[in-house]
Amino acid sequence: GRARDLCRLGAHTRAAATSSTVSVTAGSMRASFKYPKLYSDLLKLYEYYWRLHKSLPKTFRFTVGEYILRQLSACLPCVVVANEADRDNEAERQEAANALKNAKTNLETARAFFTLAWELKLISHQSAAEVNARIDTVARQAEKWRQWFERESAANERTLDR
Repeated sequence: GRARDLCRLGAHTRAAATSSTVSVTAGSMRASFKYPKLYSDLLKLYEYYWRLHKSLPKTFRFTVGEYILRQLSACLPCVVVANEADRDNEAERQEAANALKNAKTNLETARAFFTLAWELKLISHQSAAEVNARIDTVARQAEKWRQWFERESAANERTLDR
């Protein structure tokens, strides 16, 4: 669907995570989206960077800063794809693993450009350390979840070979 397409566009790129539920009401429609801790931490990273983004010099903000925002934004549909994957369907498990790989690639790309902002002394050491710690947390979760999907696929293949 659309989320999968958005995830692919951002790519150059039910584990034990705590989850939350968000209810969305639009007119008479009501949907519930249960998301993993990874999603929540990604939103917190985005919010933190957004506050920094607003204080960047205009030329940097509208070039590299916007690119960082696009990379972080591209991670969201990747997490949704992984979260919505049918864990019993091999193709969807593989798609989820690929989506999480894309999310991690997008995070590392954002980190590279964020480091550029730090090198140019546009952000403080404290802000750089905070963003890097948040990226580490989110990237580690995405990688662990991707590994889970791949282990499940491998276990399923071994079961089918018997």
